[in-house]
Amino acid sequence: MICGPTGTPIPTLAGGQSPSRPIYRSVEDSSRRTLLLFSTLVQRFSLLLLQRPDPSLDERSGKGYTLPMRYYPLFLSLADARCLVVGAGAVGRRKLASLLACSPSSVLVVDPHPDENALRETAAAAPSVPVTLQRRSFRPEDIEGCTLVFAATPSADVNSSVARLCRASGVLCNVAGPLEQDVQGSFLVPAQVENGPVTLALSTSGCSPALARAMKSDLAAWLDAGYARLALLLKVLRPRLLALGLGSDADADIFRALCARPMRDRLMDALARRDAEELDAVLRPLLPASLSLSAEEMLHELD
Repeated sequence: MICGPTGTPIPTLAGGQSPSRPIYRSVEDSSRRTLLLFSTLVQRFSLLLLQRPDPSLDERSGKGYTLPMRYYPLFLSLADARCLVVGAGAVGRRKLASLLACSPSSVLVVDPHPDENALRETAAAAPSVPVTLQRRSFRPEDIEGCTLVFAATPSADVNSSVARLCRASGVLCNVAGPLEQDVQGSFLVPAQVENGPVTLALSTSGCSPALARAMKSDLAAWLDAGYARLALLLKVLRPRLLALGLGSDADADIFRALCARPMRDRLMDALARRDAEELDAVLRPLLPASLSLSAEEMLHELD
């Protein structure tokens, strides 16, 4: 005897064959049960997805990989800052060049075997910043009074020692070389793009410096669209607008309108072509009538 899915006997023909209709019904019943079960599972799973918010990346650290540390982004002024570079090799000289571009008060470089000609060439880019080279190994007292330290030697022992001392003393330290396990610096240097007054900085949190460089190229191309001149135009307008005393809310509304699309695209196009008429046509409806500054005057101030 052959039974269906519910245990009900299915009549058979001579020779043990069942009639076609009962077999069809048993298959049909089984299919319906399967579809019903699948539909129920889909509904329950959908409810779970709706009830549970999509986890952030930080909540997925237990999924077989560990996410990088979250860093606090900031732009740091080095005015009146004393800086230290440990290691004067190619990497150390690049770090020195980046420091000199920001005009610190002084930089101490320590290296027992420096390439003095290469170092002198790097320091020549900023003759107003005192750079002192000491031909010796790093000493713990070197970090005293420092705002920023770069550990850029080929030695993991030296770099790790610098990083530990800086962390214990509350001094910002970037390690641009090998490190011992479980030792790290306190900050990363982001890839950056500069165009006039605009600086864009980005980081992959150490996941891929190669990707950071590729993104830097993309950002450089995007920034060339005219954002630097737009930033300078807004710099010209800002003090004059604030001087009118319209209030912070009104000022914010005006600048947001100028920076929103399509206005900012029209402004950048007019600035690129030095089209005073178009510049005036874009600005006048948004600026208060009491602001007496012509488009010609604005373009002149940007030169």
